[in-house]
Formats: sequence, structure tokens, C-alpha cells
Amino acid sequence: MPATSSRPSNWPGNGDPDTEAFRKHLAEGEASAGLLAISMHVMTEHTGPALSIRIITNLDPELRDSGSPDVAKADKLAEAFADWHTSEYKDHGTVKVSNPATETMATLSW
Repeated sequence: MPATSSRPSNWPGNGDPDTEAFRKHLAEGEASAGLLAISMHVMTEHTGPALSIRIITNLDPELRDSGSPDVAKADKLAEAFADWHTSEYKDHGTVKVSNPATETMATLSW
């Protein structure tokens, strides 16, 4: 399924509080509105002084090892998440954006 399609109703992140809070943030900004078409599930992998977050998405559905046209979208999603957490929670950590096979497409520390 292309990332530009509407998110499926059975996507694992639907209804998850962290995912829905991030989606709400994306909906509030014009620059990140295009990211709402990406199905995603925000997962906290580690808490503490530095968070570790993984966002599993429907990007790169062909599971390419490199050269996926969705890498730029993954980078933009990671940047939007880091900006949101910095402004909303004043915390720091690392976010990884993954394809459906949980292969990391983008990593950003904030």
C-alpha cells in the first residue's frame, strides 16, 4: 500500500495514545500535514533521561535495502517527532522511523 493512501483502519497504532497525540500534533501544522497519510505506530523502546522511540510505518512497502523513495518522508517524520517532543515535553532522546519489517529508515537524536 503506498504511503500516500489513507491509513488502514486496522493499523496497529490506531487508538494508541502516543500515536494519536503525535498525529494530532501533525494535523496542527501545515508543514507536516502531508505526513498524516502515513500509517504509523509510535512505540517507546526505552524511558529514562534519554528516550528511545521507534515509529513503525507503512513506508517502503517493498522493503528495499537502499534507495527507497520513502527515505525523505522517513527523515521528515523523524524531524517532526523530534521537534514536537522538544517543544512539548522539553526532553531528549532518539527516534527511529522504520518500515513494516522494522528496518530503520531514519534516525534522529534531539
